[in-house]
Amino acid sequence: MGSYTDFVDLTGDTDGVDDADLARQLQAQFDAENAHQQSHSSPAAILSKRSHQRGGTEAVDDDERMARELQAQLNGDTSTSAYRVDPNRYHDSHSSDHQQSVTNGDDPDADYARRLQAEFDDERISASGGAGPTAAEQSTVQEQQATSMPNDPHASRRLLRSFGEAVRHTACAACGKPTLSSENELLLRFKLWWEKAAKSTAEISSVLVCTARSCSAKTCLGCGNLSNKSTPMCTVKLDNGDVVSWCCARGRMALMWILLCGFDRRRTVERRREGYFKKPAAKPDKAPIGTGVGYGSGHSYYPAPQAVQPVNYGKYGTYTPPGQRAPAQPVKTSVPAEAAEDVTTARIMAWLNVLLPSLEAESVQEFDMAPHVALAAILTQSNILGTIAALLRNDSLEDATERIHLYTITLNVVQKLGSHYATANPAIHDARQVQDGGPDILSISFASRDDQARFEETQSLAACLRNFDRQSKNMLANAKAHPQAFAGPDSKQMLSLCQRVSDLADFLLANAAPAKTSEGQPNTPNDDWLSELAVLELPDSDILTRHYYAKDAATAQNQAPKRMKRISLQISNLMTSLPPGIFIRHCASRLDVMKILIIGPKGTPYENGLFEFDLFCPSSFPNSPPSMNFRTTGAGRVRFNPNLYNDGKGTWQGEPWQAGKSTILQVLVSIQAMIFCDEPWYNEPGTRVNHAASMQHNQQLQGYTVLYAMLEWLKPQADLSVWGDVVQRHFGANAQAIQQTVGGWAVDGNAKTQLTHAMRSFGDGPRQPVDAIEDVFVCHCYDCRKLTASMFATNFCVKDKYITYTKGEDKITNRAQSATIASGNSMKDTFCSVCGSIMNRQSSGFPGLSFLRVGQVDQLGELLGTRLKPRVEQFLSRKAPWIGPIDAPEKSEEQFQFS
Repeated sequence: MGSYTDFVDLTGDTDGVDDADLARQLQAQFDAENAHQQSHSSPAAILSKRSHQRGGTEAVDDDERMARELQAQLNGDTSTSAYRVDPNRYHDSHSSDHQQSVTNGDDPDADYARRLQAEFDDERISASGGAGPTAAEQSTVQEQQATSMPNDPHASRRLLRSFGEAVRHTACAACGKPTLSSENELLLRFKLWWEKAAKSTAEISSVLVCTARSCSAKTCLGCGNLSNKSTPMCTVKLDNGDVVSWCCARGRMALMWILLCGFDRRRTVERRREGYFKKPAAKPDKAPIGTGVGYGSGHSYYPAPQAVQPVNYGKYGTYTPPGQRAPAQPVKTSVPAEAAEDVTTARIMAWLNVLLPSLEAESVQEFDMAPHVALAAILTQSNILGTIAALLRNDSLEDATERIHLYTITLNVVQKLGSHYATANPAIHDARQVQDGGPDILSISFASRDDQARFEETQSLAACLRNFDRQSKNMLANAKAHPQAFAGPDSKQMLSLCQRVSDLADFLLANAAPAKTSEGQPNTPNDDWLSELAVLELPDSDILTRHYYAKDAATAQNQAPKRMKRISLQISNLMTSLPPGIFIRHCASRLDVMKILIIGPKGTPYENGLFEFDLFCPSSFPNSPPSMNFRTTGAGRVRFNPNLYNDGKGTWQGEPWQAGKSTILQVLVSIQAMIFCDEPWYNEPGTRVNHAASMQHNQQLQGYTVLYAMLEWLKPQADLSVWGDVVQRHFGANAQAIQQTVGGWAVDGNAKTQLTHAMRSFGDGPRQPVDAIEDVFVCHCYDCRKLTASMFATNFCVKDKYITYTKGEDKITNRAQSATIASGNSMKDTFCSVCGSIMNRQSSGFPGLSFLRVGQVDQLGELLGTRLKPRVEQFLSRKAPWIGPIDAPEKSEEQFQFS
């Protein structure tokens, strides 16, 4: 589990120091602190004076004895008592007086120390001018502190330091020595627990044994009271045999603080060892630095440039600062190192899960109902939330399944955090404030003042879980559609994890409060569509009738074992890992048939153009690469890149596809970054540097982009059955920016004019598909009454191909029945599984049509008197007699026959 140098002295001075030397150093530090007590009236100082009367030789012997005893405890040697008290050690001429003043005289020195401590406390309270705040006054102060620090990391740090200082100054109830006087002493406590856990099982407790040479008293770190065998303790035994116990609510909180302090220090050491601040690789001057993963046999493309990847959370992932591209895949480490780190994290998570407050516990305690106000500060300033976020951001369901023990415990912690009012918002739903260089609450707790750390806002845990949830729901849906591909225990374990994630995400969504964001950090809802429309499923016919590889797909067979499962895993990965500007549509039943659309990156001659590819995973996939065909060629007249031919093929000799390792994601990122680049002239192998030729080539490509990657999509006769949603949102949201960019290009003036006119209808945002409305009608059938809880419903019908879910599609559920349908047709209801709202209905009697409620339309006011005015009134035979006439030209006693 790591040596003691994993925990202490991060300056690097502890290299080569063994535990015995460290124990001696620790004792020397204790002696120095005892010798410089601020108040001579403190019991620790008095006992220190009394101990010095015994002479220096005996003190040296005591130091050596203490070192041996510490080492014995570290080694788990029970034959030597680590902190045994010599009853004759402090006896002098005053010992008889001490014994006369105590009620429990088994240990006169301990009783004397308690009396001195009581006198010291009384003097301190008297000096402060009163008996201290009452419980009600303290609660009021805590509430004021809590409400004054909404998502403010600096305020959280001040509260954390205040709590840490209070715990650190909790004195031994017998001798008055501070229980945790330094960072090293806290780390020693943590190490003793961890060393025992590494060997067998651990017993962690808020009751600590005093480290003074003459004292072995046990004191609760929370309440400061002496503890013995008769002291009531709350004890929880975990499945692995570990025991977690505490004396009081404050002790439970202090125990959590120690655990997270030790956990953070491990992370700090790890970051420094791995070279946390890594410089990004130098950008090559137009010369290829290597080859990337591509498509087709023997051909590939340049890889995407590597983003800055500061390792912030150990083996679990990275935090990417705002403005940087997130890594497409988690950085893999060696299996033994990752497994060892998983064991460490899982154990900490298990201990934390016991200590966190819960209103659903079998025995609800004071801390469960009203946890300390510093709880949120400890959690948000610790590494623990970042570690959880990194686990939830893992784009590989396979990897998560292999580490299912860790993920199960982590999800339990997330559930507990999201279920309690004190932790739900700050720990789960609020955007997290990440400290530059990574947090370390041990250093914060022992700091004397604010270090003015800088913070950056990043995703909340709820946002991280949403991506995980999208993958999980996609896998569950695919497993339901292709059960034969998900047979076997490994698949069942994966689906069990997916179901757990899905249920947790639904629970958090249903109980979420509005998330808080930092001031000066505006939301950008206009960009949400890039992720919401990134990966969607379409009916097979919409894609196969327009796909280059339709014939190959018709004859393909599943030659590779569990091929469909592998494709499903990659699609799930794509749902959360695609860089902005790449879109995928795949067939509902043929996951191996996809269409790809890439928006030309900014600063390139392809900027804001839409470039389409057809992708097919052959029978041997993933052992062989996917096949791709470039469709945006102006009907075979244009070559957009030296690596893209006008017949749709693409070539570049390079690194071959690696079976079981290479992914579709790598291919798409390579194309976006290295094919649609700023100077594609240099993509031709052997091309010499020629800036004039490159600029001339860019000007030619700019014209092609306007004509074939913009205007072709904006023509009235353009086929938008697959990409209509993206075309509308892209040109609607970026019309002004596109015109400004194209205005600076050396493009034919007529083409610029055509583009301006074509985008005019997109200037104020996406077009609303009011043309898609087939009919509007009022219905008096019994089924519509029940669904609307009224005496009739006003509906309209739309062709299915015009319906697109902009978000929340993964929450949609279907239910079909015919028992209450007057026509006898089967009616399928599509509704939201979270809020229960009916989205649309589809009747077996009207294939290709969907029926929606007029009240669902956002522009209801402006359309009620025009496009949404009813044309038909049906089922008049069931109309309530007290309902007056409705202005609808067409009337029908029963079902109206819509065309």
